[in-house]
Amino acid sequence: MGVGTNLKTILRDKKMTIKQLSELADIPINTLYSITKRDSERVDKVIIQRLAAALGVDPYSFDQASEVLSGRINARERVDAALGKLNDAGMEKAADVVELIAEVPRYKAGQAPSGAGRGTPATDTTPPPDAPTEAPEGE
Repeated sequence: MGVGTNLKTILRDKKMTIKQLSELADIPINTLYSITKRDSERVDKVIIQRLAAALGVDPYSFDQASEVLSGRINARERVDAALGKLNDAGMEKAADVVELIAEVPRYKAGQAPSGAGRGTPATDTTPPPDAPTEAPEGE
């Protein structure tokens, strides 16, 4: 099953037409017809990101055997795609969370141990910056 089949399924679930998606995602309608008619396995990652943002889905929901699944959409691009789905309040919350993560030594640039990344179990025991410094009474 290619991107086209998955795109048609998502459109059906969202009760949206290809024309509506074309306008919302700012992608030429002929490009979308081509993807769905050919059931393309390879679709440019920028198109996938636009589709995902317009449809409010994760780029991985297209389940393509191309750049998305081979890991070529890097973390920054995934974050950008997710941020594109947020309103102003969501953007503020996301910024707060990223700032907290940026203070954790394990996640600072140049500090990531080998094997860290997507799919690696979280083993970080560093407390967040706002964690209490003393154990609660009775412990």
